[in-house]
Amino acid sequence: MNGLWNSFSSFFFPNCRKLPKAAPTPFPNHRIIMRKAVYNSPQLPWNVSGMAQQLHLSEGYLQVIYKNTFGISCMEDCIKARIRLAEDQLQYTTKTIASISEFCGYHNVEHFCRQFKRSTGKSPRAFREKGKSRPS
Repeated sequence: MNGLWNSFSSFFFPNCRKLPKAAPTPFPNHRIIMRKAVYNSPQLPWNVSGMAQQLHLSEGYLQVIYKNTFGISCMEDCIKARIRLAEDQLQYTTKTIASISEFCGYHNVEHFCRQFKRSTGKSPRAFREKGKSRPS
């Protein structure tokens, strides 16, 4: 069972092993549950304030322990989850970029396109076109 957990955790939380041991923090499982919620529903309007309220922590403390645990800030992780969802939508659906943007929780298509390009190095359109040219 331990080997399965190690495989699972290294896939979903690759930065955890690289971090130095930190002092124990309250409710470590709650952070993992929160992260799963973000990755399962990245289109929701996630923000540090709401996440901190759900965990009954201050915003500053949540940001520190989240980054110490996962090696990435709360909001960077939310963006990463949204971009992953967008990549899947671009690759496997014929939805318009505007509808994918909205589906992934963005209210502004231009903002979505800028964030997508910053994260992947390609515009959504170029990402979709590259996916089409791959042999099946």
